[in-house]
Amino acid sequence: MNEIRKILTYNNMKIKFTDDELAKMNELNITEATIISRLKKGWPKFYIVHQPKKMSSEEFKEMLLVRQLADENRRCREAYKLQKLIEIKKKKLHLKMYPQKVRASKYYKTFLNLLQSHF
Repeated sequence: MNEIRKILTYNNMKIKFTDDELAKMNELNITEATIISRLKKGWPKFYIVHQPKKMSSEEFKEMLLVRQLADENRRCREAYKLQKLIEIKKKKLHLKMYPQKVRASKYYKTFLNLLQSHF
């Protein structure tokens, strides 16, 4: 079993943390001040260890910047797709209004001449 590495006391309450719990708290950036504030609020030990801290203001600003860039990219992609769709529709409309003349190939001409000569 894991050894108890840290004991925190607050108002005659003792909480013991093992190595695994301390490692988990280090991963989630949970400091002693956070642990004590959670103890004051009456959190159970499981949530004290496993509930991650809220984002710092710097992390929140970074997240907002990333979201803004993603929104701008999405808007640009949608505008580009719409522009391409309009161009394709214009090309198709032009072909409907002014049908293109197609030249008959040599094979078609010879085949047509053969058919006409037999009848």
